[in-house]
Amino acid sequence: MIDNEHKQFSEPAMIDNEHKQFSEPAMIDEQRPTDENDGFTTTAHAENQFSTNENYPQVYVALGSNVGRRLHHLARGVDALSQLAVDGLVRCSAVYETSPVGYLNQGPFLNMVASLSVTLSAHELLFKLLDIETSAGRVRTVQNGPRTLDLDILLFGSQTIQDANLQVPHPRMLTRAFVLCPLADLEPQLMLPGGRSVQSVADELSAEGGIHYVGRFW
Repeated sequence: MIDNEHKQFSEPAMIDNEHKQFSEPAMIDEQRPTDENDGFTTTAHAENQFSTNENYPQVYVALGSNVGRRLHHLARGVDALSQLAVDGLVRCSAVYETSPVGYLNQGPFLNMVASLSVTLSAHELLFKLLDIETSAGRVRTVQNGPRTLDLDILLFGSQTIQDANLQVPHPRMLTRAFVLCPLADLEPQLMLPGGRSVQSVADELSAEGGIHYVGRFW
């Protein structure tokens, strides 16, 4: 588990996805969301824009979908996050296709990470994210099962939270390529316990397979 009390977040590096060591992208069943193909257009600001207002906590949220129009659901998630963000600014990682973890009898996921500053408390944000998931049609019937949209708080500023409703930093993020690979797009030099960077752990996890770089959409 990460102790985030002493984390120092640096300015994001410019990302060059050509150097990625992931396998060739798998074919996916969606195109980039537009009015022409699914009737939904995200209103979030362009990729890699971000608020520099240090008065608000910087939050990292993991997004995932493996039901229906997966990219469409991610677009809805990004747009909804932009409604919660200071100045409407959200930084987005690339999108990755990943094999399911835990419950294996389901289709592959599209995953990404978004970063934003918020005026909400961590618990207020949690309940907002649950509402967004419900609006996207998520139904919880099987633990770790298929979902239209999954939104998880990974990091909330430098806060460490442990209660019945919320654990921050996310307790399983260090073992999940589908979290750390997109997080490395945004914060490659963020140091994890043991003195290793997000990028180095992401590279190690990606070498185990099951994750494919798809592309940037925001």
